[in-house]
Amino acid sequence: MDNPILQQPLILLDGAIGTELDNQIETSHLPWSLDGLVFYPHLLQKVHQDYIEAGAQVITINGFRTNQRTLARVDWNQIELPDTASDELKGIWAEKNWEALEKVLNHLAVNIAQQARHASGKNVLIAGNLAPLEDCFAPEKSPSLKVAFPEHQQKAKHLADAGVDLILIETMNRIEESEAALQAALETDLPVWISFIFDSQQTLLSEEPLDELATMLKRYATSSLCGVLLNCFSMTLMDRALPQLVKALSDTALRVGAYANVEGLSEGGIWQRHDALTPELYLDHAQRWITDGASIIGGCCGTTPQDIRVLNKHLF
Repeated sequence: MDNPILQQPLILLDGAIGTELDNQIETSHLPWSLDGLVFYPHLLQKVHQDYIEAGAQVITINGFRTNQRTLARVDWNQIELPDTASDELKGIWAEKNWEALEKVLNHLAVNIAQQARHASGKNVLIAGNLAPLEDCFAPEKSPSLKVAFPEHQQKAKHLADAGVDLILIETMNRIEESEAALQAALETDLPVWISFIFDSQQTLLSEEPLDELATMLKRYATSSLCGVLLNCFSMTLMDRALPQLVKALSDTALRVGAYANVEGLSEGGIWQRHDALTPELYLDHAQRWITDGASIIGGCCGTTPQDIRVLNKHLF
């Protein structure tokens, strides 16, 4: 945790990867942004580079759903690899060794982020992400600590072996699985940030209260856990929830952060950015979050490099 970036009074995280890829990919072959790893790694690298050029000091790999449980739901036998696929992927397809995909895809995701960092010539940190093993908007599906721990442990090891600089556990919706992921991440001895999705200003999406979450987090306050964030819900709810989180953790040295969602369902049932949510409006809310105690700021679903560019220009 002695990296200079992690010691800065304010840290700028990147914005959305999945929705940014969706905007650039004409033909999708796979769910959950996996296209960026298998079919369009050049576009994924460009997204990372765009965020770095915009001013992000921490970029997150395209690994939100690269866990074994999720990958097992894809019928890989029906997917034809492009000629440009990596040799590791070609080897898996040749042997139909689908169980090896988790390791290879996570290493590939880290490698693409590393290539983007190298191409930019800038000193940024690369965060490997752990996310809910089931749908992040369905806490009732979240597995127990006993079940979730080995699955998160396996992915965390892949991320550490691939060379990430920190682990970002994100969009967690239930305390028990959050603790499983946290325990797994801490085993890597890397700095760890953990982020949660809230349903109200003082409850997780699971409706578990903030005080129970804070009690769990404080048990790890002297470990390599160094940041607690909120993400993937609206800016207006973030305005109300963040001060409550800051207050709940005020007796610890844990940093607090925020990266909000700017999307909503259209009348046609498609997730898209709200037209009224401009980068300047996002900046206004981010300034409020900083005033309320946040020291890590970024963007979640629907945000773009332009949002990060505006934050960088006015906050740094």
